[in-house]
Amino acid sequence: MGDMDNNSGIVSLSGFAFQIKVFFYYLATLSGDQELGFEVLDDISISSLDEKYLNNKEDAFSTRIKTDNNYVVIQVKRSKIDKTNYVKIIYNWLLANNEYSIREFILCTSEIFDNENIFFDSFEDIFKKISLSKNKSTALISKVKEIYKDDFEKFEKDCMYIQENFVKLDKFAVEDKINEKYGQLLFQTKNNPQLYKLRLEELFKYIQFDLLDVIGQRKPYLCGLNRFHTYLENVIQRININDVELNYAIFKKDTPLFLEEIKNKREYKQLAFCKDDEKFISKHIMYGLYYQKYRILSLEADRSQRIVSIENRTFESFEDAVDILKEEGKDKPFFRLDKCKNSSNCYLNNDEAKFGVLIYMTREEEAERQLSWKEVENEQ
Repeated sequence: MGDMDNNSGIVSLSGFAFQIKVFFYYLATLSGDQELGFEVLDDISISSLDEKYLNNKEDAFSTRIKTDNNYVVIQVKRSKIDKTNYVKIIYNWLLANNEYSIREFILCTSEIFDNENIFFDSFEDIFKKISLSKNKSTALISKVKEIYKDDFEKFEKDCMYIQENFVKLDKFAVEDKINEKYGQLLFQTKNNPQLYKLRLEELFKYIQFDLLDVIGQRKPYLCGLNRFHTYLENVIQRININDVELNYAIFKKDTPLFLEEIKNKREYKQLAFCKDDEKFISKHIMYGLYYQKYRILSLEADRSQRIVSIENRTFESFEDAVDILKEEGKDKPFFRLDKCKNSSNCYLNNDEAKFGVLIYMTREEEAERQLSWKEVENEQ
């Protein structure tokens, strides 16, 4: 799915990323009053982004589709299923079946693996294991034990119901499935494949950002058709044939910033003249990175003239600001930056990009139209 398979943040986690991509695919299948949910089933720490940790916790997450008064539950597995895995899957489905009216149980596995049958060889043996379990009350097996207690007949009946309504989606090529569904939703055309790619990447990040925020609070993430269409319309409106506007909050969350590595750069030094405060400098450096990303995407989309207009207007505003401040006897670094931030730029639609171009144009590499909050002789 293009740049969605990058190494930034959560999307680099193979198992967990596969979970989110499958959820993303099923969003595009919603109709009517259906609602898609993503929830945490087990006692795990969502705040951890450790690859090994989250990839080993695939069974702790579940996707479900609500249709009228019943549900379809989807267990996603990228890793190969062994006996431990499939027992956990059945446990999850037994718990769900006792909470909701479920008509279908789907196991969705990666295209990489050919997983084996997941059902128990003996219901009696597994029930005995559950009955004898002495795990803590929050453990998955203990939750199943609490429901069935000594009622093997009910346990067997529920297992048989799951088996009868089980659907296995082997070798689920999630990238292809996503493109099949979203190509039409995001107006994919042969003439402008880059536009579709940008929209798809931004929409995925938008959903992922929202989802992680909610499940980080240990709440289920729910999305109905109206909410999904709002996301779609937002992305289509912001990323169009004339302009690209990325969601700043998502960009900021996805972009690591290490000040120690940029302290020798001119952008950092110029900001330090304004205010020698790490929080202040970090905020403005992030604006600069945001504009740099916007600039790259615009140039890739053959919008070079727009970039020229943005940067020409920015430089003219800078010159005007310096002239006014000198006339008023207030020409200091912080005032230069502040005056420029308060200037208009009709070629940009959001403040973060407008602030970002100011920082970008203080770079050492900016030869003809370099901005300076403080003019320094013989800069090194």
